[in-house]
Amino acid sequence: MKKSSFGARSSGRIFVAVVVGITVVILVSSLAGGGDVLRKLLSADPAWIVLSLLNALAIIFVDSLRISLLSRGCENRISLWQGMKASIYGFYASAITPFASGGQPFQIYYLTRIGLRVERASMIVGVKFISSFTISVIWGMFAITFYGDEIASVKYLGKLMYIGIAATLIFYFFFLLLALSSKFGRWFLSLPFVVVPMALLLKKRKEEIYSTVDEKVKAYKNMLLTVWRDSKGSLLLTIVLSFVMVTLILSAPYIAVESVGGDVSFLKSLSMMAAMSMIFYFIPTPGASGGVEGVFYLVFSKLVSPDVAASALIVWRFFSYHLSLILGMILGFGYMARGDKFGGSAEQDG
Repeated sequence: MKKSSFGARSSGRIFVAVVVGITVVILVSSLAGGGDVLRKLLSADPAWIVLSLLNALAIIFVDSLRISLLSRGCENRISLWQGMKASIYGFYASAITPFASGGQPFQIYYLTRIGLRVERASMIVGVKFISSFTISVIWGMFAITFYGDEIASVKYLGKLMYIGIAATLIFYFFFLLLALSSKFGRWFLSLPFVVVPMALLLKKRKEEIYSTVDEKVKAYKNMLLTVWRDSKGSLLLTIVLSFVMVTLILSAPYIAVESVGGDVSFLKSLSMMAAMSMIFYFIPTPGASGGVEGVFYLVFSKLVSPDVAASALIVWRFFSYHLSLILGMILGFGYMARGDKFGGSAEQDG
């Protein structure tokens, strides 16, 4: 990957995401009363702001622990520092790709560059994804069960959040089948609408793609079975850490609201965020920027005053999104300075 093309693509995506997001924030703030929003921000409680920062860093730290834990028994054990870089790169890639979809592929890429085989890297990222997705679905069902009326009554978005939860459940069971059933995975990945684009992109014959798919599916299943047989404790601990991480992510809006003087029930805030997150997956802008801000304001302006919701939006979005951009750019500049030595080797970083 050339430094110039990497930097140009990243810069362009960051520019689009930031401009779209800031435009929506300005619009929301003006609707909520720009002067009141500014006063709320200037009088924000420093202790809650620090807690927002610590919460954001804790999310990265817990994700790093998951990566390091799942790499036990690998050809190269991932250190906590390497796990932190993989986590930051993942959040950064999600922030600059449409539908926030680039995090997992980029983490796999990074882990292979520091010495893991692609099957092992895919297994680590896949287990992280499925466990986080599972916890998110559980929180989503909790939200529907206990705060269904609140969700349904949100102007413009109530029914959309219900549809988002239903669609997310469908995708969840699809990915679960894809990851856990080698027969289903082989069938799906061998379908013409999957194979033909892959053959064109990779400039290979369809027969070669079919053979590669069969080989990779078998290798992935064997790797997953090996990890389950040898590291049940690590997998179970990963599920616990995933619960902690997802709960921290869903708690961030509550902390932001409290920082600007708002008052909202913790469980209600967490549940509304769980329902909101189900439609974030379907927003096509880089990092879902623009749509996320609008959804947040519409939902939380129902729970607190408009000026509190708008100012909380700014605090929440900075620590949940812009901080990832800043940390990712810092690591990215280091990558560009090193040229092709992206991330170094496991031995160098360990």
